[in-house]
Amino acid sequence: MCNLLSRTDQATGECVWQWPLIVFLWIVLNCTPMWITIYTSKRHRPTPETVSNPKFRPFIRMDAPQWSYLITVFTHFFFIPKVIIGWTSIFIALAGCLIASIGLKQGEQAGPTRRTIYSWFLWFGSRVPMLLMGVVWL
Repeated sequence: MCNLLSRTDQATGECVWQWPLIVFLWIVLNCTPMWITIYTSKRHRPTPETVSNPKFRPFIRMDAPQWSYLITVFTHFFFIPKVIIGWTSIFIALAGCLIASIGLKQGEQAGPTRRTIYSWFLWFGSRVPMLLMGVVWL
């Protein structure tokens, strides 16, 4: 018996993956958050009144009219894996700093070795999520 993402091959009787269905579900799963944002943001589009008012100018999304359901497929194809990897790297950094703090008394200053270990974990926990979300540094 095959699962929902596979079918039985008539010639061999084996389960065969249905790749078009898997890719379609992957696209829908990753693009749904942005599609919901596009659909619900109709009232947040800039109007001549909000653009001319200097009080609201810093908060206006000037790129909202360029949002597209079709372009979202290309820009958000790997959205959920990037979010999961980013949050996992943050948790790894926090756990690493916690493990490196074992034996350190409360209020005691960390030595140079521990500070170096902290900086390695914090570098990893800050740079990996930023890179996955499109922030590039030189």
